[in-house]
This record gives sequence, structure tokens and C-alpha cells, in this order.
Amino acid sequence: MIIKTLLLIPLLILQFGSVDKAFVEGTDYRACEKTLLEMLPQAENGAEKASVLWRLARVNYMLGDAQKDKLARRERFNQGIAYAKQGISANPRDPLCYMWHCANTGGECQTHSFMEQAKSVPAMTDDLTTILNRLDPHMSEAWQALSEVYYHHPLKSHDSAINHAPPAAAYLP
Repeated sequence: MIIKTLLLIPLLILQFGSVDKAFVEGTDYRACEKTLLEMLPQAENGAEKASVLWRLARVNYMLGDAQKDKLARRERFNQGIAYAKQGISANPRDPLCYMWHCANTGGECQTHSFMEQAKSVPAMTDDLTTILNRLDPHMSEAWQALSEVYYHHPLKSHDSAINHAPPAAAYLP
């Protein structure tokens, strides 16, 4: 069992590296999705499972964003939301599960009318404040996203958006 685990960890790390490289290079996101779906049964603990699932949420966000048809976009974003929720269940301490849940929620809400979009804001701000208050207060992407949510929301103050922007810049690598 220990040898199997020691052999599996480098295999998953190598596979994550190849999937992440393919993702960054903008290659075929469907191929990334296929690889990740093959990796999911190999995950032996919550942290590994969450790592696969947030990557599946990320890929579904990209695939949804590329869709022209509103229903196809919505389906992809909803699938991304489902993967992110599974990742949060598997490892509630992984900030990237919350980040990609927020991103897919934001993408999905844009497929609805303007009035319906406002209903998604609490879920998105909950994800981001969970990251910043409990998991990683230095995650610049979460500060940036929170600033954007406040900036674009018609009922939120632009002052709130501006207040979240400096931490985003301060924590950039």
C-alpha cells in the first residue's frame, strides 16, 4: 500500500503538470478534460480529488466561455459548478475549488437576464471571502475577483471595489 501510494503521488503530480501546461498553452481543453476524468479515479484522498476537480471546473469554465449558444454555455458552467462543489466537499481547505466555483457561478449568471444575475453575487462573494478570510488572505486573484464583483454589480459601491484593489496588487507575485 505504501509503495503504491509513493508511486501514485509522482504520477499524479506529473499528470497535473502536463494538464496544467496544456491548459496554459491553450491547447485542446477537451483533451485536458478527458485526461482529468481519467485521473479522477486515481485520486486516493480528498486533497488529490479536489486538485483534479478544481481543474475540471477550470476546464469547464473555459469550454463554457467558448460556447456561442447560451444553453451550451450554461450547461458547461453548471458542470464546472458541480465539479467545484465536489472539490470543496473533498477538501474544504483548497482555495482553488472556491475560486473556480466563483468563476463558473459568474459565467453561468451571465447567461441569465440582468435581474437574475444579481442573485448570484452572494454565492460569488461567499466563495471569495471564504478564501480571503479563512484559507489564503494573500491570494491576489481572489482580491481581484472580489474587486471586480463589487465594481460590476449595480447595487454595490465602487468604493468597495476600490478598497479591494490594493490588496490584489500588493499580493501579486
